[in-house]
Amino acid sequence: FFSILAAIRVHDFQIDFLAAMAAPPFLFDLSITGMPGSYQLYISERALRFTDREEQNMKIIPRNMVSSITIRDTDLSFSTTDMPKALSCTGLTAAVSAWLARRSMYGLVHSKGGLDLCSLVGAGFGVWAGWKVGHAVFRKQHIVDGSFVQLHTSGGVTGFNCSDLKAQELVRLLLY
Repeated sequence: FFSILAAIRVHDFQIDFLAAMAAPPFLFDLSITGMPGSYQLYISERALRFTDREEQNMKIIPRNMVSSITIRDTDLSFSTTDMPKALSCTGLTAAVSAWLARRSMYGLVHSKGGLDLCSLVGAGFGVWAGWKVGHAVFRKQHIVDGSFVQLHTSGGVTGFNCSDLKAQELVRLLLY
C-alpha cells in the first residue's frame, strides 16, 4: 500500500514538474548567487525550478522547504547625456562664437591672420561653452527599479535580482 502511495506521489510530482515545464517562465535572464550563467524561474504548486535555457543546470527548491524570503530594494539612479544633441549644441555654439569673435574684431585687427586667430579663440571658447551647456541642458535622468530576492531554505540561500513588481508577485504566489 505504501509503495502505491509513494508511486502516486512521485507520479503527481512528475506531472507537476512537466506542467511547470510547459508553462512560460515566471522570470528569465536571472543571475543566481553562487551559480554561473543565466537562469529562468518556473513556479509550480510544489516547487521553484531555476534552470538554464538548455535545461542542463537546474536548482529545484520545494515550496515547503522555503523557510523565509528576504527582499531588499535595489533601485539605481543615474544620469546620461543625449550625445547627438550635446554635440550639435557644441558645434553650433562654436560656430556662432567664432563668427561673433571675428565680427567684433573686424575693425580693430587689419590682417587676415589676426582675424583667423580671433576666430580660432572664439571657436575654442564656443566649444567649451557649448559642451558645458549641452551637457547641462540635454541630461537625462534614469531610474532602474529592482529588488534583490533571497529564498532561505535549510540547504542554504538562493538570491537573484528582479523588478519590484515581480518580487511582489513572487511573494503573493508563495504565500497564497
